[in-house]
Amino acid sequence: MERNKLYEFDQSLVKLIIYMYSFYPIIPNFFKGLLIIPILLSILIRLIIKDFKFDYTKFSFFVLPLLISCFGLFFTDDFKYGLRIIEKYSAFLIFGLFLFNINSYSFNYSKIIRQFINNYIYSSTLFSLLLGSYFVYLLYISKSASTVYDCIYSMTHDLSFYNHHPIYISLIIGVGILFSCYKIFYTKRISFFFLSLFSITIQLTIVIILARKGILISLFIAIIILFVFLAKNNLKIMILLLTLFITSISVAILNSITFKERTYNFIIELNENNQRLNINNSTSVRLLLYKCSIEKIKRNFFWGYGTGDANNELKKCYSIHPGMENEKLNSHNQYFSFLLQTGVFGFLSIILLIIYFLFIARLNNDYIYITLLIYFSIAMLFENILERNIGIRLFCFIVAFFSCKRNIGRIFS
Repeated sequence: MERNKLYEFDQSLVKLIIYMYSFYPIIPNFFKGLLIIPILLSILIRLIIKDFKFDYTKFSFFVLPLLISCFGLFFTDDFKYGLRIIEKYSAFLIFGLFLFNINSYSFNYSKIIRQFINNYIYSSTLFSLLLGSYFVYLLYISKSASTVYDCIYSMTHDLSFYNHHPIYISLIIGVGILFSCYKIFYTKRISFFFLSLFSITIQLTIVIILARKGILISLFIAIIILFVFLAKNNLKIMILLLTLFITSISVAILNSITFKERTYNFIIELNENNQRLNINNSTSVRLLLYKCSIEKIKRNFFWGYGTGDANNELKKCYSIHPGMENEKLNSHNQYFSFLLQTGVFGFLSIILLIIYFLFIARLNNDYIYITLLIYFSIAMLFENILERNIGIRLFCFIVAFFSCKRNIGRIFS
């Protein structure tokens, strides 16, 4: 009897956790961290009940990056920082234990995932409206920020509940845009169709204002791939939306002050053939980091430098340049980061994870899941999205949660 009560309680708890994570974009920083508590409670309950079918194959691929990183602790010099990385990578273990046996519950997965996507779109749109309103206030009303760059910094740092790096804000909203684009193809009512277009416009505007080139490229490619998948369902609307999207992106880029300035600086850097480092230019610094990363990887490709030593090794390279002595930067490429930490084994751990779950998504013809995996994979080429809790927890939850779907076909059919 007690086990039945625990079973029912945990089933309700799992639904609540999924519901809370559907509002991930708008949840304040402090509460994002607290979400791990009910997850640990749910895992504990299932350890007590025991009678659960656990997907060990999924779990094995999912925790590979954590296991390889733990191995990298044995030959790291900065053991303390290595432990901090392991603490972040523990998300692979926690979300794996939490999500890879929920198939034991009699959930209506189609309904739960549909609700998750809808709630995520609402919260991402609301979050974008909040940031956009504050941006307009800073730039046109209070005029407290002298430049657009100052407005962007204030927009992402002044709101204490949501002060994240622009990369992670863009990453989170990007997921909302992909969900919105997916949903719009199955929206039958004209009012909902235009509401979805409005939602996409609001979210996309914020991502363009933040001007994180890597996320923009990842998002653009992911949307193109999603449209190609869905073209089979409705070719005419695909062409229409694709045309509207490309047009809006082009106009937004041409009229975005921040993007024009960044593009101009990038062209200047290319014309100068990178003969001089401009520490005030993000593209110039990024190219230096890539160069240093490749040099270091070549020297120790097989084993890497240890879980805690990647950034220290990079610093030895870039700190010889004037103005860079006191900087503490990462590789700005998640794959480089794994190669620097644990060599080819770390690199293969994240590659195998992505390939395996892409295989599952393709097996189920799950186009939104495929698109999300591609989005994260491309974003990793430009950013270390797994270096902070806000990024790795979003990645782990999305990847693990969507893999639990049974062969349910279209979500919004």
